[in-house]
Amino acid sequence: MVAIICAHCGRTSYRAIRLLRSGPMFCNRACRTKKRRKNAVAPYIEICVDGERVYEHRHVASITLGRPLSSDEEVHHIDGDGWNNHPDNLEVVSRKVHASRHPRQDWIAAAKERAAEGLTIRRIANELGVPYRNVWRALKCRGIHAERDNNRPSPVDAQRAIALFMAGHSLRAIGRACGHDHMTVRRMLMRCGFLPVASSDA
Repeated sequence: MVAIICAHCGRTSYRAIRLLRSGPMFCNRACRTKKRRKNAVAPYIEICVDGERVYEHRHVASITLGRPLSSDEEVHHIDGDGWNNHPDNLEVVSRKVHASRHPRQDWIAAAKERAAEGLTIRRIANELGVPYRNVWRALKCRGIHAERDNNRPSPVDAQRAIALFMAGHSLRAIGRACGHDHMTVRRMLMRCGFLPVASSDA
């Protein structure tokens, strides 16, 4: 047996050598679930039930109803917080009703307009605050052509990036403003002499 320190509560427990693995170790399943919940970035919490990963809100709703949920039933969070899985905050509804309670943001129409103006997918994504892949897929499914972002930064982009850099903005913020990722901004500023050139980029 080998002593391990729980990554959540810090207590010492013991494990057989064959059960050791890389990464964080926990004293029990409850600590592992709490740690995952604390570090969760997804909109919903996943838990392990009988060796199967399920969404916690669906599991709580099925226990409250006393039966398993069917595939066409969805669980609506009444207060809009996907992490609040208290039974009083959950409502089992059909897909149609659930969709009506979450009206879709009409960013697709705005993306189509910007694509017609000749903006690149990256710039459209940055202006609308929508992931690049979602914009690309939405336009492709509708047969709308928009330039992919293999374009090089223009001199205007470089001037704007320099001005924002001198004003104290981060590389990521500059990238969002100029329609490029932060590494492209970094290379742009290095070429202009505003950042030291790394040995790997020389």
